[in-house]
Amino acid sequence: DFALFINMGETNDPYGRYEEMRNLCVSQIHNYGEHIQHVLSYQDVESVYKSGKIGALMSIEEGGVLGGDLNKLKQAYQ
Repeated sequence: DFALFINMGETNDPYGRYEEMRNLCVSQIHNYGEHIQHVLSYQDVESVYKSGKIGALMSIEEGGVLGGDLNKLKQAYQ
């Protein structure tokens, strides 16, 4: 699990900070794709297991970052 933790008290734009962290994580997954794979589904877990790669399952450790906005939750899942 790659937990993205945003301290709500340390930023004026918690969702923006989350997006920065997520974008960095996604770019590293792409840069090192021969070793790591983004996991979004059970099929991805099976693929990671078969390939021997590291599975990167990202999570948000401070759900308040989403501000109760379901559209932001949907974006986070992509």
